[in-house]
Amino acid sequence: DDVKLILRADLHLETTDFEDAVSKLNQLVSDCGGYYEQSDVDMGSYYSDGYRSGRYTVRVPKDKYDTSLNSVGEVCHVTSRNESAEDVGLQYYDIESRIRLLEIKQERLMNLLEQASTMEDIITLENALSDIQYQLESNNIQKNRYDSLIDYSTISIRLEQVQRLSGEP
Repeated sequence: DDVKLILRADLHLETTDFEDAVSKLNQLVSDCGGYYEQSDVDMGSYYSDGYRSGRYTVRVPKDKYDTSLNSVGEVCHVTSRNESAEDVGLQYYDIESRIRLLEIKQERLMNLLEQASTMEDIITLENALSDIQYQLESNNIQKNRYDSLIDYSTISIRLEQVQRLSGEP
């Protein structure tokens, strides 16, 4: 439970029926509770003999990552599959520690501000509080980004329409 992994996969897929494959991919992403972060479709040109291709970045909940990857093989012909896992536990827990320390420091400065009697002390404490709040916001943004990358795995897909699938006679 203490491990903080960012899971990523890169897939290269082929299909002879582009529209059907895209429809099935859409359904698969929906069934897994995922979403498209990015989608880029080339509708074919003279130089590609009219064959279409697409590049997609899909985000799926981490508990659906393996299911999603295994189900893609039922939708399209997989020509390559690369996976990686990055452990960001040290960075994550470092950010959490900094947030806790900054919150303690902020609370102490607030208590001092309530007791301040001179305008100079009030201005100094408010400036210090402003710096602490900025650091807290910055650390919380980093933590939230890690939470997003950890909770939702990233699958990059390259889908190509072909006349016949690789490996077929």
